Amino acid sequence: MDRNPAVIATDDPPPHAHTRRFYIGWASGLLPASILLAVVLANDGREDSIVLWMLVPVLFFTGIGMALKIPEPAKPGTVVRWPR
Repeated sequence: MDRNPAVIATDDPPPHAHTRRFYIGWASGLLPASILLAVVLANDGREDSIVLWMLVPVLFFTGIGMALKIPEPAKPGTVVRWPR
């Protein structure tokens, strides 16, 4: 802080790596994709590779992980300055 007097110490958590829209977009894409893949694999009438079946939980849990990372909306009056 001695080198940069403009730095202010706060209790705010560090910023997320990506925007709220990024996490919402990926979560809303991965979760339906996992469900759709499971439905297609279950109803196509043939034996499918185990790799495709392993992809279903990977997509599902990755989508859940993205949904859990969605940051809360900014509080009213919050000013975002660029660059951070």
